[in-house]
Amino acid sequence: MIRTSLALVFACLAAPQASQAEGLLGRTVVFTVEVWDDPQAPLLESGAYTARVGPGAEIEMTEEGWLGMNVVPVTIDISDSRVTFSYEGDWTGTFYPSAFNGYVMRFAGECALIERAKPVAEGSTQPVPAEAVSFGSQELRLNVAGLSHAPGERIEIALRVADCPVS
Repeated sequence: MIRTSLALVFACLAAPQASQAEGLLGRTVVFTVEVWDDPQAPLLESGAYTARVGPGAEIEMTEEGWLGMNVVPVTIDISDSRVTFSYEGDWTGTFYPSAFNGYVMRFAGECALIERAKPVAEGSTQPVPAEAVSFGSQELRLNVAGLSHAPGERIEIALRVADCPVS
């Protein structure tokens, strides 16, 4: 009887369980760029880029687009509770002014992951209005319409992330 009880304890300890993530680390993220005045009639939708959040940059997006509307090259680095957008290419200018021109990140998972998101003035090289950042339970959006961009510029977003199992 004692052997059976010990075997059950060891079996329970060894059973696979969903691992807890440290913030966003280890999660899968799908990243796109969207430009639209009407979400049902987008002016541009980039390809979808998928990555697993870990050390270093997750996405290094290069120029993409057509008919004079291009994605400005950007590097996205996601940590456990921050997202940093860095512009390093030769592109200088202002993002196309539309209702939405920006970045959309969708994180894999089954629980309400993102609890809060806000721009971080100290980590950004330009002011980003709070209303430029929006989020859902597994989605983060940054609207850069009308903002300027140049080599060396960066935008940082701080997140409060729930303790959710990595699925």
